Amino acid sequence: KITKNWSKDLNSEWTCRVYFATNMILNATVLLKNVEYAEDNNIRIVKPYLEYYAVLSLLRCVVYTLPELDWNDGELIKISHSKALNLAMDSLAKFSIEKSQELKEICKLLKAQRELISYRAPASGDRNLSDSYDINEICTILAEVAQFNSELLEASVTKNASKEDFVVHYSDI
Repeated sequence: KITKNWSKDLNSEWTCRVYFATNMILNATVLLKNVEYAEDNNIRIVKPYLEYYAVLSLLRCVVYTLPELDWNDGELIKISHSKALNLAMDSLAKFSIEKSQELKEICKLLKAQRELISYRAPASGDRNLSDSYDINEICTILAEVAQFNSELLEASVTKNASKEDFVVHYSDI
């Protein structure tokens, strides 16, 4: 539907959206590498923070690639944590309601653990934290959903768009 009316404005918007989604993947990758480093060097206190923000980055990544969401002149990149979670999980539910519900609960746990260490009980360390999830699996699923969305967009753009519309506006850059 979007690509049948492809224009320079849409091309510029979607270039930005995919660029920001790619940045979110990069950010999550860096954060997960820091989790590995922290674990290897017994710096456990940062793990909840790093894991939560890696997942949040990928939730946002999914949201940026959802064609049904309005870009609103870039306001989409400012969505709240809870809105990113709900929108991404709604998208994931189209594939699997059970997996969506499972990941939503894990995301809430990750946020609670980040808040516990950051705000409520930083001196108690990580003894009350759960590690009953595979952070790499969660991040992979979210990145794959975003990749799937971008692949669908690319296939549709290739089929429907005109090359003269492949412009990125300077104001968007």
